[in-house]
Amino acid sequence: YYQGHMEVTDAPYYKRTSSAMPSVSASGRVRSFPAAVRDRDRKCVITGVSMTQRELLQQRWTGYDAAHIFPVALESMFHNCNFGELVILDERDGSVNSPQNGLLLQTNVHRRFDQCEISINPNDDYRIVCFLDDSLGLAGRQLDAICRDIEHPHYVNDNIILWHFQQAVLANMRGAGEPVFDEDIPPGSDTMNAILSGPAPAERMEFELSSRLGDVIR
Repeated sequence: YYQGHMEVTDAPYYKRTSSAMPSVSASGRVRSFPAAVRDRDRKCVITGVSMTQRELLQQRWTGYDAAHIFPVALESMFHNCNFGELVILDERDGSVNSPQNGLLLQTNVHRRFDQCEISINPNDDYRIVCFLDDSLGLAGRQLDAICRDIEHPHYVNDNIILWHFQQAVLANMRGAGEPVFDEDIPPGSDTMNAILSGPAPAERMEFELSSRLGDVIR
């Protein structure tokens, strides 16, 4: 649906889980993706809540995640969609880890963003759209301009934002909607059983493996 026009689509929806990336890889190397996204945004670009000067000085990022817009587990699709040609690349991390595919989000917002409960419509002045209950009061806000400044070499890419918005529409507006993965799996519990007993277990298992192994094989 766009500017009064509605059409039925058979475009696929790709299920995903949270995409928070540790600052240090399995090999011990400091990652460029979180550092670049943090340096550019310095606030949650959806809620507008800024880091304090003390937090910035001490590099305390508790409660804030460098979130991928297009998930790492679908990296091959990132290239198939030609997004790799639209972003500045850091070959060490892979093009899906370009900061132009990232937003700094508060952790609770990041969860909802990854589940497509909220998204951003770049064709409507970057308005935040809430597809479920707007308990955080985000609907109608505008994506913060700090991440959209085209003078910044790592400004967020509109085409990737639009892809996420289209995925959110498919997840929430087509048919009965898509199932939501429960990611609150306590440490020490049977993660495998939790995944297998939840919705779309095969798809989730494939996604989890792709996300976790990507760091090892890259």
